[in-house]
Amino acid sequence: QSTWRGRAEMVALLESKVAELQQQLGMGTAIPCSAVDAKGKEDIRKLELRNKAQLEQATAELESLKAEHAGLRTKHEAMKARNSTLRKEVQDLRAQLQQQSQRNGGGGVGGGDTEPG
Repeated sequence: QSTWRGRAEMVALLESKVAELQQQLGMGTAIPCSAVDAKGKEDIRKLELRNKAQLEQATAELESLKAEHAGLRTKHEAMKARNSTLRKEVQDLRAQLQQQSQRNGGGGVGGGDTEPG
């Protein structure tokens, strides 16, 4: 599986080889084709190995991030449930407080209409 980046690197490498060979032809020096082919194959092999290593590293990182994401999603859902439970509890406590307040004659500090005397 070659990626766009790998192909771009290969194209750039081959273009530089062509330019180098054209320059050598202009100077009148010649390099045997077998030496150029061997060097090109070696460079391509190095690129393939590097790209394979990068792909494996990216795949491992992706799996790690997926696992972390799943854990955070679970934690988020638990926090939402806790928040809902607490919201309901506060609502119930406010209702109880309001009922107590009404039973004690309208509420207020001191517990009602009686004054100490």
